[in-house]
Amino acid sequence: MRLVLLVTIPLLLHSVVAAPSPRPRESFPLRPALGDLVNLERYPIGDLRSAEGRALVEKARSDLAATGCASFPCFLMEAALSDAVAEATAAAPSAFATDDTHNAYQLSTDAKLGPEHVRNKQMRTRVASTACDELDSSRAIRALYASDELLGLVKAITGKNAHRLADPLGAASINVFRSGWAHAWHYDESEFTVTLSLVQAAEGGAFEFTEPLRRSVDDLAFETTAAVINDHSEYAVEPAGAACPSVRTAPFAPGTLQIFAGRTSLHRVSEVKGERLVAVYCFSDIEGFVNSPEVQRMFWGRAVRPDR
Repeated sequence: MRLVLLVTIPLLLHSVVAAPSPRPRESFPLRPALGDLVNLERYPIGDLRSAEGRALVEKARSDLAATGCASFPCFLMEAALSDAVAEATAAAPSAFATDDTHNAYQLSTDAKLGPEHVRNKQMRTRVASTACDELDSSRAIRALYASDELLGLVKAITGKNAHRLADPLGAASINVFRSGWAHAWHYDESEFTVTLSLVQAAEGGAFEFTEPLRRSVDDLAFETTAAVINDHSEYAVEPAGAACPSVRTAPFAPGTLQIFAGRTSLHRVSEVKGERLVAVYCFSDIEGFVNSPEVQRMFWGRAVRPDR
């Protein structure tokens, strides 16, 4: 199975590309070392072969398998978090925005089933995205993504031969939620997603998820998927009557890193009051992977190929 970790929200409006925001006057280093970025005392990702490193990976693998999510609170150092929040906040006003609908599977409509069936029911999502090339490669967000130690952690926990994307837009981006916006219940196309919490909403904006409900991409789990949507949203879908699986809320304290099994665990972001910012790090089992021009235009309103 190929691992392609991509943002999967269709984006339909054009945005203006912002110049990278000025570096704060605080003394965050121009070329940060791993210890400037990551809380290595708590998360020794520089040596995953050590006893502490092995224990970290083992617990994360267990959490991912059992709940669908492995969380690492306080992953960033304080100065790195301040730098990441400053850059993301400055870029947010020009983020490329969408207001669209989708079903839980993000698939085209199945004509054999009715519009209220969970396979077809359209639910509204509003979100925006800041592209990778709008971010400064020397600042905390992209510096962490470029870290070989983070890549090694992702490989160790997921068991996949992951590579960073070569996509100038989609490699590392920032999801932006504004007041009244939400992301409806859905499964991801990608097997795993890696996120970094930056700014927590004043109210709402909870990342809610289930334990893994699907065994494969072909397993649509209609009954349990419908039960979650019926019990935990304003939508009513068919088939009804199944017992609802437990729904968890992931920690979203700024500086929290998460690795999430989005293809098998149903999840959403509840309605936001204020602003919610989260970095999304994308990986693939294909070295040098770049989204097609069509996908880039869908996600960021423009197409950019890597420098050759």
